[in-house]
Amino acid sequence: MKKLICLLFAYVFICGCAGDFRFVVMGDSRPWWQGEDIITQNEHFLANIDRANASRADFVVNVGDLIHGYTTNAELITQQWDAYDKACERFKIPYISVIGNHDVWDGQSQHIWQKRYGPLYFSWDHKGCHFIALCSEIVGQMQTITGRQLAWLREDLQKAALARRIFVFLHQPLWAYSPASGQTTNQWNSDVHPLLARYGVDSVFAGHWHQYILYPTRDGVRYVVTGGAGAELEQYELAGAFFHFVTVDVAGKSSQMKVVTPKGQLAPDCVTTQQIENLGKAIHIEPMRRLPRDGNILLPIHVTNPTAQPAKAILQWDVNGTSWKGDEAEILIPAGAKKTIVARAKYQTLFPLPEARVELVDGKRALFGWQFLKQALGFSKFGRFVRQWNVVGPFGLGIDEIKGEFLELSIPQWQNPLPPERAVDLKASYIGKADKKIAWRLAEANQNGHIDLNRLFGGENNALACAVAYIYCSTAGMFPLAVGSDDSIAVQINGKSVWRNHVLRGANPDADMFITELKKGWNEVLVKVLDNTDEWGFYFRIIDPNNSLKFSLEPCPAEISPGK
Repeated sequence: MKKLICLLFAYVFICGCAGDFRFVVMGDSRPWWQGEDIITQNEHFLANIDRANASRADFVVNVGDLIHGYTTNAELITQQWDAYDKACERFKIPYISVIGNHDVWDGQSQHIWQKRYGPLYFSWDHKGCHFIALCSEIVGQMQTITGRQLAWLREDLQKAALARRIFVFLHQPLWAYSPASGQTTNQWNSDVHPLLARYGVDSVFAGHWHQYILYPTRDGVRYVVTGGAGAELEQYELAGAFFHFVTVDVAGKSSQMKVVTPKGQLAPDCVTTQQIENLGKAIHIEPMRRLPRDGNILLPIHVTNPTAQPAKAILQWDVNGTSWKGDEAEILIPAGAKKTIVARAKYQTLFPLPEARVELVDGKRALFGWQFLKQALGFSKFGRFVRQWNVVGPFGLGIDEIKGEFLELSIPQWQNPLPPERAVDLKASYIGKADKKIAWRLAEANQNGHIDLNRLFGGENNALACAVAYIYCSTAGMFPLAVGSDDSIAVQINGKSVWRNHVLRGANPDADMFITELKKGWNEVLVKVLDNTDEWGFYFRIIDPNNSLKFSLEPCPAEISPGK
């Protein structure tokens, strides 16, 4: 049985004495998600291995997403891990692997990891410093460091209190996640960060996002995302989307970090959260309060060039599969200056929306870009999340065993209506997954509008849930709706199906948009959400520029104020 950790014990751990040294951190090296070959490790990872070998580091830590994963085919999972092990033979220095969501996503994949590589979380010492590898992917506790792992972390930090430096690694940057409903901070920042600060942790490294980002140091703890080891990148270099790893030089009781790219080394503050936030603000559009009756769009878009050199702002449309037609345009913007580019378009039917983007371009290199159409149509300004829902679940899928690829399965409980879909009775109870009795309960969205079903139902996988809320409309009309889900979603209003999307994805606001009719009076909205693994939840908002709609948990409340 192969044990990658043993490589470290055999070579690195014997060097327990204090002394200056260097180590490498990289993350997200897996084969590309949409690639034809989901087994063989990619050339960018292999090139990063060669650069790591040349860095004269004592060891390398890979913070997860090592294989393609997300399959129920045990033989295919084995082939992927064999290919990863084969690629890592290229390392000339010891390496440690941390678990990512592409490595462990269900009970089977977790068992395979433990059988091949050992514990889900662990720690080690090197030259007077202490290193901790946490697991953000434990089945039933995904995206949290809690229970036994949190207790272990507390005890491990106590034992390492005298170490000259402490470093922590995990896959998902949990410190940056939104709080759960009703909470002012997330679980990492309430339970984990105070521990790290108390024991003087130097740095926390994560991946998951395929870019480099340096976060502000908090209470002496430096937070870093390094997800550029080989997987497909996020879109823009200015936002940290470049292949890289980081080196950390430990000298005495201090550490210095550098970012290593194929082109050379960069300073640790080459991409910061503040810089990314400023990039997002470099475009300004005043949202339209109402849609044009003739379908003609005329939008002035104000763009600031935040770079130190002149760049072109190029307006692009991808109207395939839509009724839209859009005119492309471009304008040269001096360094630090603001210019206005005008977007002209026409549509016959609003949805589906085209892809509309302004990119800041230096020669042939796209520096940054903004999708502007949703902002122009007022989704962020006039869109109102439905924040309170009656929820019941988890329901089973109606099949005994999952075989084959998830989206190709015949899933009876997805394809056929569940009891709440046939008739909503908020006082009823049902037989849910594993023959457990389930009943309706309240779910509230977090500050970003997300209904977290994963947290509500304790990390269930391969399950369904139904959510019901009521919308009052003073005058019948057509309203744009926007939903996002992890994974599949179906929406019915007043007993009629208005949207279905069987998909495997993460939940993002406004992933699906459509127009539907609301009748005068109270409208019953039912959402069914199907989860495969990991996160589970949904967003639901309606475009209401006049703030005229009312929301309720009850079918016909006696009294409710607008905007609630």
